[in-house]
Amino acid sequence: MAIKKRATKKRAIKKQPSMAEVIETLQSTIKLSTVNKEVLSRLNRSEKSETRLGKQLLSASEQLEKAKNAQAKASTPKMKATTRERVNKARDRIKALSAEKREASQARTKAERLARTLTNAYAKETTKFHKAYIKAATAALKASDQPARRRRRLKAG
Repeated sequence: MAIKKRATKKRAIKKQPSMAEVIETLQSTIKLSTVNKEVLSRLNRSEKSETRLGKQLLSASEQLEKAKNAQAKASTPKMKATTRERVNKARDRIKALSAEKREASQARTKAERLARTLTNAYAKETTKFHKAYIKAATAALKASDQPARRRRRLKAG
């Protein structure tokens, strides 16, 4: 029996707004919710910590290079031991900093995801509001075109 080939569905790729647009939207709607303010501060904090850790990592790698050069030039056994210690310390520092940077980038990614989610929720609710308003406005227009209805009261007795 021959195996039938299935046609693969083609998905439409949604255009994701850039982070700058997302941040701009959150800043413009910052008074709507305290969550927006919190997300913006998280984004700012994580971005700053990531750049700071990047700089520290760069300087630590330079220190490692210096320590390696000193180790190569060391002549006495005592100098070799001290330079070896410096190299090991520099390597440990680089490991710790890279782990911290990884955590910071994960925090930034998480904050970005949250910001995008908030922006999408805001867009969804505004479109819902606009649709409801249009519906109400057309009903009001229709009602204003029709003559006013008068109900007759039945006289008792």
